[in-house]
Amino acid sequence: MREVRTVTLELLRSGAAHGRLLSPDTGYLALCGNHPPETFHVPLEHRTFLANLGHLRYGDRATPAGREAREAHLGETSRLLARVLGEIPGLLAELSSHSREPAPLVHLQLVLSSHELSMLPFELSEAPNGFPGAGQPLVLQSQLPLVITRQVRRVGNRPFRWPREPRILFVAANPDGSTVPADAHRLLLERTLEPWIGHHPRGRAAALAEHLTVLESASVDSLEAACADTAYSHVHILAHGRELRVGGAVHYGLDFHHPTKSGQGEVVDGERLALALTSGAEERGDRGPAVVTLASCDGGNVGSVVDGTASLAHALHQAGVPMVVASQFPLSKGGSKVLVEELYGPLLWGEDPRFALRRLRQQLRLHRPTTHDWASLVIYTTLPDDLDDQLRRHRVRQAQRAVDVAHDWADQLLVSLGPDDGESSTPSVELEERLKAVLRRLQKGQERLKTVAQETPIWGRMASAAKREAQVLFRVCRLLDCRAQASVRGDGSRGPDGEDFVHDGPSRVEYVQESRKALVEARDYYHQAFRSDFGASWAVGQLLCLDEVLGRRSTNALDLWTTARTTAEIDLASARGRSVAWARSTLLELHLLAFALWQPTGSRTRRAKLAEHRDQALLHARELADLMADHALDIYTTRRQLLRYPSWFVHVDESGTLVRTLPLVEELVAVLPDCGPGGKR
Repeated sequence: MREVRTVTLELLRSGAAHGRLLSPDTGYLALCGNHPPETFHVPLEHRTFLANLGHLRYGDRATPAGREAREAHLGETSRLLARVLGEIPGLLAELSSHSREPAPLVHLQLVLSSHELSMLPFELSEAPNGFPGAGQPLVLQSQLPLVITRQVRRVGNRPFRWPREPRILFVAANPDGSTVPADAHRLLLERTLEPWIGHHPRGRAAALAEHLTVLESASVDSLEAACADTAYSHVHILAHGRELRVGGAVHYGLDFHHPTKSGQGEVVDGERLALALTSGAEERGDRGPAVVTLASCDGGNVGSVVDGTASLAHALHQAGVPMVVASQFPLSKGGSKVLVEELYGPLLWGEDPRFALRRLRQQLRLHRPTTHDWASLVIYTTLPDDLDDQLRRHRVRQAQRAVDVAHDWADQLLVSLGPDDGESSTPSVELEERLKAVLRRLQKGQERLKTVAQETPIWGRMASAAKREAQVLFRVCRLLDCRAQASVRGDGSRGPDGEDFVHDGPSRVEYVQESRKALVEARDYYHQAFRSDFGASWAVGQLLCLDEVLGRRSTNALDLWTTARTTAEIDLASARGRSVAWARSTLLELHLLAFALWQPTGSRTRRAKLAEHRDQALLHARELADLMADHALDIYTTRRQLLRYPSWFVHVDESGTLVRTLPLVEELVAVLPDCGPGGKR
């Protein structure tokens, strides 16, 4: 886990949060760390500041003169903010101390109480003189990597649980008919969710709907209904920001579709938006979405400070949304796409959001160089004290889920191929591409597992993923065998235009080698699982199996077998629930492996022993089959493992030719019900 050091800077003044204008005569108070309170000033009048902000709204950016004027005002505003921050010695001391002992990231948490200070775009500031990276943009300089977030003072650090089951609501609205990149945002969200989109009997759309809901032509009423019906972890809103005049004050809201007047819009303020987003939360016992992103202009713009109305982002955060991402200036359409692409992936995988937010600014600066979208972002956060632990568990869950989904896709495809008898696989380009697509899923999931395993050992999961990867690699190899045989017979497959198919990918031998390499990796993971838990009889069983398959039987194989059998029988005696099925599955395979481990002599004793192992294996198979009603998935996985002996494990020597198989496999398979992937008959 990469370390993040937090520096909290609270900026406040006496009196109500609203009703004050910026003035050089107003003294504000800064509290930073353990340093004494310090007074600072904002050296300009409110009217002048509003004029500067007006120039940051892009204006005529089509002309060189317009761009030059905007750049000049950007520089002027960034230097002004640097002067403000430079007046706070405690902040300089805190940042300087961290620069002497660099951390991967420093989190500057701004706690703001007064609305006029919330107007200041601190995210645009230069690093003041004396600060690390002086003269460079504070949030982009690399001398002391830093991310700025905001917090509403009254929200506090309330308990917050990172979403266990991410589910996204995508809300799109454009009542005036102007273009918004809704299709692009939807596709980016779908691509981000792809690792967790499993096989569904009703097709991809139904599988996707379990993770992503799209609310088009949204009104505040339809948003409220959606949130009342389902608990969403993340809400992404794509809409235009519009001015909202209340008396003589100007604020900003989102332009939604009118709930009753077709073709008309309705500007929704932060308070109404917050109520809609948290609809139904109290009844469910949750707090509404954990993350809300506003892909709109002015979502973080305070507007007028004369009344108590805050920005949309401020209002949502104050209503209890732990993380709100918005824009305090106009946000370009291209920038909104970068926001989706660079933020949602890391959040769903369980990366620390502060690292994701810093990288998001960097990517906006890199890919949107003619805009200041990078400075426009404003992020309100309230993160729990145990965030690191929550994210660590979430990363493991998400990696495991991605691998489980990849396993499901592999199972569906391998089942559709039928038994590997050398003839059943149709030698087609399409089939090979499907196998390779599944293989890519497995490999990406495996990469994630390896990453999270550095923090939380999950050797069994990693072993299973590596074994499944090896099996898919092997089936690609067998497909090439079938194609070669068909070519010899003169009925080889043809490409999409009818031409003879010529395989230009890795050779058959390379697939054999990669498959064997993945099996060796799986074997080593099972060994690690056993070393981390000497009671893991299932790991010993798989270790012995793969040692046999790979021709690497250890000298103490029989001792390991005896230990595993004894442990599994002890487990079975006290097992409850799924543990019963797991213990019987382990014992079944251990008795099957006895046929390979027992020394090949012709003695009567050996025949008697093998007969005993046969009887025990069949006994556990029958007992396991009786658990069909509650443990169909465990029966399916056991049957799948048994089928590997005659169809795959006999082909994994260096050349990929037939070696041998074990007796009794067909009898055991016949005893177990034929469940499909997912444990369904």
